[in-house]
Amino acid sequence: MSFMDNVKKWMGTAKEGAADLAGKAEPAVEKAKDFASDAKDKAGPMVDRAKEKSAPVYETAKEKTVAAAGTVSAKASDITRSGVSAASGAAERAEDTASHAAGQDEDAAPDLTAGAGEDSDD
Repeated sequence: MSFMDNVKKWMGTAKEGAADLAGKAEPAVEKAKDFASDAKDKAGPMVDRAKEKSAPVYETAKEKTVAAAGTVSAKASDITRSGVSAASGAAERAEDTASHAAGQDEDAAPDLTAGAGEDSDD
């Protein structure tokens, strides 16, 4: 007997075994289908009740989330306005300080040049 004959024999045996197993598994598959269908039918009303009971909770959570978002937005706007106001005030103070310092430098400059001419002994 050649190698190909052995392979064909094994394949024939495997086909027969698979057919037997498929025949034996068919009732179990049908039972599983029936069980799944029954479970679906029984779960349907439970799912509907769960949806009904969870709807008010969902709506309440949604309302609270929207309200909280509005509060957070308002507080963020207040903080932003306060920050802008503080930054604007700081900028004005810095500008005033710089102007004052520049004014003192201008007043001091003529004194330095006047003093330099008097002290020279050439």
